[in-house]
Amino acid sequence: MWKGRQGWVREISGSPRTSTGKAAVRYVPFDERELNLEPPSYFKTDEPLAELMTYQELSDYIDRLRASGVNVVPFVVELQRKIAFPLVTVIMTLIAVPFAVTTGRRGAMYGIGVGIVLAIVYWVAMSLLAAIGKGGLLPPVLAAWAPNLLFSAAAFYGLLTVRT
Repeated sequence: MWKGRQGWVREISGSPRTSTGKAAVRYVPFDERELNLEPPSYFKTDEPLAELMTYQELSDYIDRLRASGVNVVPFVVELQRKIAFPLVTVIMTLIAVPFAVTTGRRGAMYGIGVGIVLAIVYWVAMSLLAAIGKGGLLPPVLAAWAPNLLFSAAAFYGLLTVRT
């Protein structure tokens, strides 16, 4: 049940109109009263999953939410991630080149282990920075693109300093 506080109820009488030609209206104030309304779940709509939306659908959804005054920061982070995530393959390839050149005697298993560790670190960085961005501590664009920037810088550093 809903509870109303410091409100009023307006009652319109079912009797014929008064001599002035208007219906009789009575206001009854109350301090607290149980109200017979729909449950809270009735008023909330389900949020669509940003991961399942296309870029354009998510962009349109953000525009609608922004127009209604809703916090759109988490959705903007997801929108930016839709652009930033495909570059993971290029960046991971650039990071792998210095390791491929320097593995030498360590063997293939060393290279595979380094690749798995780098992938996990990249995934954790993406998830962590996205969560920080969704919380509003980082701008959405930076939250989505920071892992790519950090790992790109590491890849170029590795490429420029690798001994061949």
